[in-house]
Amino acid sequence: MRKLNELILNSTEIIEGQKFAGIIGSNPSKGARSPKLWNAAYKFFEEDIKMYPMDVSFEKIENLISFLKNCDEYVGGAIAAPFKTEIAHLLKENLTKEAQEIGAINCLYRDRDGELMGTNTDGEAALKCLQKFSGEINNKNILIMGFGGVGKAVSAYVSKVLDNKSKLFIASRKNIDINNKSSNNKFLTSFNEIKDYINTIDILINCTSIGWNDQEDLCPISIDNLKLLKKDSLVFDVIYQPLETLLIKNAKSIGLQTMNGLEMNKEQAVLAFQYASKQLVNTDKKLRLLREAMSNV
Repeated sequence: MRKLNELILNSTEIIEGQKFAGIIGSNPSKGARSPKLWNAAYKFFEEDIKMYPMDVSFEKIENLISFLKNCDEYVGGAIAAPFKTEIAHLLKENLTKEAQEIGAINCLYRDRDGELMGTNTDGEAALKCLQKFSGEINNKNILIMGFGGVGKAVSAYVSKVLDNKSKLFIASRKNIDINNKSSNNKFLTSFNEIKDYINTIDILINCTSIGWNDQEDLCPISIDNLKLLKKDSLVFDVIYQPLETLLIKNAKSIGLQTMNGLEMNKEQAVLAFQYASKQLVNTDKKLRLLREAMSNV
């Protein structure tokens, strides 16, 4: 695996000829949970496969994906920031329909022909966590902060369950196309406009990277704007490192309900593992066993 080690920034212990999975990102070796979750599942199912973190630079991401496409030992894995959109672009037509619509992926797997495919489990996992926490959300007004890979995925799935009385606001940090700001009950806005409607919001979801990594001391929204939320509003931060972002801390300080991204991360791992290991998780019973194996991590 000398070629692989030349493409990634961290060292690995991948054995030549052994099947392996990998999570690709700027620095997953510094705390990504996917290897622990996947490896717990592989151990439970007694599979001689291991997931490894793969730190990679933008300069080498294309070569890495090209290598993995042609590496029979690579079974698939996960994709972390900031490559969800980039790798979707590199895989071109080798994407599920949902991933094509979203334009970003967080999961890699092999199809029946052995082709490397990409899909997105961010939105599905986030929706399941929201429904588990709050029950049905079809009648809620929701604000999603951030319209990158995660924001697009979450908005795609959340919008499917909302009724005509609900409103979905998507606040982007980038410039807004004023000719495409709304569609039915879906509104694309800028961060500067949040204060104009935040008092109508039932669920706020942070899908930006603000609060994570080198932005850990930052919050994507001012505490003054948080105070405009309804008293029974939920603040959901998809970040799980740290478990309490500044957004979560601020929301708690004014009595709002909060949820971090830990459960969503675990749900993503379950969904992604299913894609990459269809032969292992092919019954409802085995799915329950997979959840149990990962729940102990």
